[in-house]
Amino acid sequence: MAQLLDEDPTLIDAVNSAEEAASFGGRGYSGSTALHIATNAGCGRVVALLVAVKPSLAAVTDNQGCIALHIATSHSNVEIVKMLLAVSPSSGLITNVEGRTALMQATMIELVEPLLTACPDALDMVDQYQYTALLYAACDHQFEIIDLVLAAKPRNLRAADFSDWNVLHYEVSCDSKDHGHTEHVEKILAIDPGLVRTLTTSLQTPLWLAVAAGCDNELIENLFRRFPHAVHMADESGRTPYDIAVQRNNDFAVNLFSDAVSVML
Repeated sequence: MAQLLDEDPTLIDAVNSAEEAASFGGRGYSGSTALHIATNAGCGRVVALLVAVKPSLAAVTDNQGCIALHIATSHSNVEIVKMLLAVSPSSGLITNVEGRTALMQATMIELVEPLLTACPDALDMVDQYQYTALLYAACDHQFEIIDLVLAAKPRNLRAADFSDWNVLHYEVSCDSKDHGHTEHVEKILAIDPGLVRTLTTSLQTPLWLAVAAGCDNELIENLFRRFPHAVHMADESGRTPYDIAVQRNNDFAVNLFSDAVSVML
C-alpha cells in the first residue's frame, strides 16, 4: 500500500463506483474511499497508514453519509474506532443520511467509552427518527451503556420514538427484579423529574408501564409518590394502573393505590 501511494498519491482520494461498491464486502454504497474499504474489511494496518498520510480522510463521507467511523462502529471494531478518533475527534459529530452518529450505532461499552470521551456533544444529538444514543441503548436494554451515558448527564431525555416512548418508558417496561432498573430510573428522574408525567401515544404513564411489567415494589412506589395522579390516568383502553395491578394480582400495588382510588369513588 505504501509503495502504491508513493507511485500514485492520487489513489488515496479515489472513490469507487456503485458497481465496485456492490462487489466489495457487501456494502453496496458508492462513494467509498480507500479508508471506507479498509475499515469495512477490518484492515487496521491499512487504516493506520491511510490516516497517517491523510488524516482528513476520516471525515470523508460515502453516498450514504457514512464516514469510516460509522463503519468501524457498526462492525464493533474497537481498535479502528480509537484509531479514527485519534486523528479526528470531531468526526463523532458527523451524521449519515439518517442523521445517526457513530455513538448511536455503538452496542458495546468498549465503543461507547472512546466515542463519548472524544465527542461528548454527540450525546444529545437526534437522528431523523428523533432517537438519541441513550434512547437506542434503552430500546435495546443495553444496561452498561445506559449507566455510562447517564453518568455523562445527557440533557435531552425527552427524545421519544414514533410511539412517544422515551428513555423512562423503556426503563420501566422491563421487569426490574431481573435488571435492577430502579437505580437507572432514579438517575433519569434526577436529571429530568418531569418525565414521570409523560405519556406514550397509547396514553400509558411510566407508572402504568411499571405495574404492567411487574417491576419491583420500590420502583412502583417511587413512581407513585412522585406523581400520585397517575393512578387515575387510563390508557387508550380505559385501564388505569390500579386496574392493571388487580389483573396481575399485585397486592402491594393494589394496597398502595387503594387510598388514592377510594378518593375518586
